[in-house]
Amino acid sequence: MTPTRISCIIIEDELPASILLEMHIAKFDFLDLKGKFMSTNNALGYLKTNNIDLLFLDINLPGKSGIEFAKSLPKDIGIIFTTANSQYAVEGFDLEAIDYLLKPISLERFSKAIQKYSKIQKTNQQFEKLAQAEIEQPFIFVKCERKTLKIYLNEIDYFESQGNYLIIHTEKDSFKTHQSITEMIEKLPEGFFSEYIVPF
Repeated sequence: MTPTRISCIIIEDELPASILLEMHIAKFDFLDLKGKFMSTNNALGYLKTNNIDLLFLDINLPGKSGIEFAKSLPKDIGIIFTTANSQYAVEGFDLEAIDYLLKPISLERFSKAIQKYSKIQKTNQQFEKLAQAEIEQPFIFVKCERKTLKIYLNEIDYFESQGNYLIIHTEKDSFKTHQSITEMIEKLPEGFFSEYIVPF
């Protein structure tokens, strides 16, 4: 399965380190490098108008440090810290960073960090799908030919009145139930589908 494309930027003031990161990124087809910045101030303007999934963020930067900058970012942006100093590792992980890479960064170590981010991203997507599945669409129960049917409201096209009966037309089928329009309206959310009740 092809990984989801990941948009990323580099925030690094040391040119050799920035070039090395760019070379590593280029080896992963699903990494989409959107830009390189030498300070957090320069990157901030870009982030205000563009959605980015992942930052490669140096800690020792001119102006605001990478640590301080990370604290101001939305939680849904992944952060991989890069630095020559291991002393910041604990603080970096306290910020729930994806990983902490020590310079010079090898391709093998870079690859492990990307794999870690990809797994987290996949887990989050699966969780979102499960959460959405648990939120069931509104439905009604209808008696039809001695059976009680569960009909989801988002599948109903319109209602048709036939004397003492009501026909519920859905995307796939139609169901005839011994109910009045008034009884049906009482089952529905206020104002829901009132415009779809068609007298016969």
